[in-house]
Amino acid sequence: MKKMIILFMVLFLGLQNAPSQTSADAVRIRQNEIGFGARALAMGGNGVALANDYSALYWNPAGLASLKQGELFADFSHLQFGNQAIFAGSLSDVDENFTRLRSLGMAVPLPTTRGSFVLAFGYNFVRDFDEYLYFNGVNPLSNGLEFELEDANGNYQWYPFDKDVKQTEEVTDEGGLHQWSFGTAIAMSPNFDLGISANFWRGKDNYDFMFFQQDDANRYSTFPGDFESYTVRQNLITDFSAFNLKLGGMFKLNRAMRLGIAVEFPTTFTVTENYSSSDELVFDDGYVDAVEDEPGEWQYQVKTPYRLDAGIGVNSGLLKPTRIGAKPAL
Repeated sequence: MKKMIILFMVLFLGLQNAPSQTSADAVRIRQNEIGFGARALAMGGNGVALANDYSALYWNPAGLASLKQGELFADFSHLQFGNQAIFAGSLSDVDENFTRLRSLGMAVPLPTTRGSFVLAFGYNFVRDFDEYLYFNGVNPLSNGLEFELEDANGNYQWYPFDKDVKQTEEVTDEGGLHQWSFGTAIAMSPNFDLGISANFWRGKDNYDFMFFQQDDANRYSTFPGDFESYTVRQNLITDFSAFNLKLGGMFKLNRAMRLGIAVEFPTTFTVTENYSSSDELVFDDGYVDAVEDEPGEWQYQVKTPYRLDAGIGVNSGLLKPTRIGAKPAL
């Protein structure tokens, strides 16, 4: 029976560790958050000034006060990745699709003697973590992979398994952040609306890394270094939870122009990571040496700062709706 001790390995392109607690991951939680609502997104994300339907619950809750009748809102998204990679002269062309419910909720104007008073609640998916990478090919260059093995005489020495092998790498990242939101808005005057929303954040990110290396041409056939394949798998599942408040105001400057301002209060995300990894070395005679590392769990918190959104929306009978907006984060 073969005995194997893995002491050193360097994989092509650098077999990275699955992401963990770094400054980049702290920023990544809210980075590239796009929100929802076809109209607001089509206007460049300036819902802070233009949202006057259920989607105002996310962009600027003060916009809810513009609703004159009840509304049931549903939104779907479809994301497609076209992965084309050339590795060692081999083209990998793989598509990956992600379809999900983006939003489902309702807004209800309540009877008032003057002005308006609107309540809204629902589910909103606001941030995608979805990514995909795949390539394979025969690599003629060394990646530095070698193993220390015991031969039939009980002696240990290093045996390379590093070049002229078929290599495949696949990285899948799937998940996102969503909110369960409750909000209300009231017309404080004919020209000013005020709104607030409470958001319960939840999210999950499932990161999978797989590297597979195979001696498909049987170049490594001398005992004990008669390698057939080597596989590394890494998985990181990250769960997010948080709560925050968002306060918004909508100023009606004239019949065609509105100024929207929204302030999101600092948010503390509780992040829980569960990490696992394994590797498997297979020999020509079918012997398998597999190692599964002890899983690890970490929990920490990330606090995001105040976020200030401001925008101006113009809508007239002569012009298509246009927007001017700014979104500084404080």
